[in-house]
Amino acid sequence: MGKRKKTWFQIAICWLPVLIWMAVIFHFSSQSFSQQNLNPWIQKKVSDHSVREHLSGIDFKYGGSEISIAKQGVPGFVQFFIRKSAHMIEFGVLGMLFTWMLWRVSKMNLLYVAALSLLSCIIYASIDEFHQMFSKGRTPSVTDVLLDSICALLGILLVLWFAAKKRI
Repeated sequence: MGKRKKTWFQIAICWLPVLIWMAVIFHFSSQSFSQQNLNPWIQKKVSDHSVREHLSGIDFKYGGSEISIAKQGVPGFVQFFIRKSAHMIEFGVLGMLFTWMLWRVSKMNLLYVAALSLLSCIIYASIDEFHQMFSKGRTPSVTDVLLDSICALLGILLVLWFAAKKRI
């Protein structure tokens, strides 16, 4: 049995979570780096000694910059992981929302829905990074677009897995 034709209202309701989440991402990208600076909070809440003891051996490149305690200090190092985790959550959720919405409003095969969702998330991640050029103290990063895209893909795969398990 095929899906019933959706009304414009039903389609708008399906789009609403996607658009709200995109607005949330846009809001955070509009904030300056100083507005999002977690270093003072990290200095109060995180044991400098404990982080150095357990994580001082971690040293890698991200977007052409060295990420290490020696280079950023403990607050900057911890903040890097918090900020990248935020990227992961933002775009993982966006991937899930796009996939759910497109599956609900279209008659496309779920794999086509997944591909279109991923493309949409990659485009939005690119726009998001471009937008950061206009936010004080923020810089666009191709590496962040790649991270965002991978996390969107993980969110999409989670929806596909759930769909397969529930046969929705």
